[in-house]
Amino acid sequence: MCVGDIANAFNLSQPTISHHLNILKGADVVKSRKEGKQVYYSLNQDNIQECCGMLMTKFVSEMPYTVEKEP
Repeated sequence: MCVGDIANAFNLSQPTISHHLNILKGADVVKSRKEGKQVYYSLNQDNIQECCGMLMTKFVSEMPYTVEKEP
């Protein structure tokens, strides 16, 4: 999506959205491509999947497991 579309979806100003997208781009969470004067942003699926995987592994490894015996 372009910044204007994202700003409309969140009811925020374009400068605010651009600022946040710049932070996300720096963290490699979003990717951008330029077409003429428009810049389009998309999620960096590979990094999001990797991050979510690490997060889930962290929580799962810390959860105590109990095995219930069937009566």
